Amino acid sequence: MRTRKQTRLLTITAMFTAVIFISTRFLGFPNPAGAGVIHPADAIMYVAAVLLPLPYAMFAGAAGMALANVAGAGGAMYAPFTLIIKPLMLLLFSRHGKALSGRNITALVPAFIINVAGYTFANFIIGVNQWIMMPGIALNSTVSTVLFVLLAGVIDRIRLKEQLDLE
Repeated sequence: MRTRKQTRLLTITAMFTAVIFISTRFLGFPNPAGAGVIHPADAIMYVAAVLLPLPYAMFAGAAGMALANVAGAGGAMYAPFTLIIKPLMLLLFSRHGKALSGRNITALVPAFIINVAGYTFANFIIGVNQWIMMPGIALNSTVSTVLFVLLAGVIDRIRLKEQLDLE
């Protein structure tokens, strides 16, 4: 029985990794607030954090987005930063209780700050004008925050956590 749950957990983690990669690499559109793109991957990463154990969600987010960085034109230089920033964004989320819990709503604030500050710092290190990029990063984080709230409401309504049985 334990092997079956472990297999399910690894399979769902791999699926999240793939969906995060695809949503970062192929579902983004040009960001009107500056350079970069708006993509739903951060929201999907937050969903992983409320469904999966933290280490698995951290892996899915970091691996999916770093792979998208490497696969994208000119984005490979962000991959090392992504491997640090994305797991840090998930530290305060909890998979216990409702997806749309007070804790998970509150966790969106530090996740937003970590994302904007982390990539602003990354742009500084890389040599990109970080002040031009910051509004675009903030807009992408805002869109992902709103999308997560909508998805978390659906997750709770359809009782997805109980159906997946990952506890």
